[in-house]
Amino acid sequence: DGKFAGRDERRGRAGGGGLPVSSAAEPATLALPVFWDAELQAAARQLGGADAAHTAARIGDELRSRRYSLDYRLDRRAPLKDFFLNRQPAHCFWYATAAALALRANGVPSRLVTGYRISEALGEGLFLVRERDAHAWTEWQDGAGRWHTLDATPPDYDAVLAPYGGGRLERFWQRLRARLDVWWQQVELSDAQVQAVLLAGLAVLAVLFVREYRRLRRVDPRQRRSRQWLRLWRGFLRTSGLPERPQWTPADYRENLPPQWSAARLQAARRFLDSYAAARFAPDADTASAAAALRELRRRRLSRRGASDTF
Repeated sequence: DGKFAGRDERRGRAGGGGLPVSSAAEPATLALPVFWDAELQAAARQLGGADAAHTAARIGDELRSRRYSLDYRLDRRAPLKDFFLNRQPAHCFWYATAAALALRANGVPSRLVTGYRISEALGEGLFLVRERDAHAWTEWQDGAGRWHTLDATPPDYDAVLAPYGGGRLERFWQRLRARLDVWWQQVELSDAQVQAVLLAGLAVLAVLFVREYRRLRRVDPRQRRSRQWLRLWRGFLRTSGLPERPQWTPADYRENLPPQWSAARLQAARRFLDSYAAARFAPDADTASAAAALRELRRRRLSRRGASDTF
């Protein structure tokens, strides 16, 4: 069974119930809201018992016999009335609120408590608290002024919340992190030791950063050759002034070179296109011959306007 930790006890020694107070109940613990009408009062009075403990037990049994749900639809005009009288499903806050008001309607001082229902012990009175452990319950006061815990939420809420707890590996990792956090808080280090730990951590991060940077900068030889061939092809298009036509192959360009080019110009362009077509997709192909042909083409280039007009 889980223990209850109040709202300000996220991680610490958990306990159920409050401390003894004066036997005289505070007015706020018996006050009822303005929407509490005769119909709600009559329904609550039907759950009354011989004394405060009996009344709390009857109210708890009635509410726990209902259904828990995170997906609920209550009447916006009177949500608590719809929940209490029509046995609508809802989450823990509604059950705790209804229990507190039903107790007050029977003259039993009560209060609503929000906090965490926790069950994963870390040792030394410490518990692991998860977001899914958030909970609401009720406390009621007996004639001696002592407060008692009443959890009126249906027991099936554990099954409803189970999917939010994560898998075994995730729970193991969370528990490990929590234990490391507890251990770290218990370790007492001097200022010099703390600085040494921080410097060591920064050194490790620097080494990891340099290794990752070098890995990212390392280029696959095939990618390097592909970039070289791409630069050569773009250089050919700029030098020749010919338009880029993605659907054309080097052979198509060779057959459609401008006829007004000089013989030397045509020969240099054909040399480049032949070298490119022969070596571009060959494994470990060298770009030297294509680069030399491109340099020759640049020396003999025509104007861009004259080339594109006839292409």
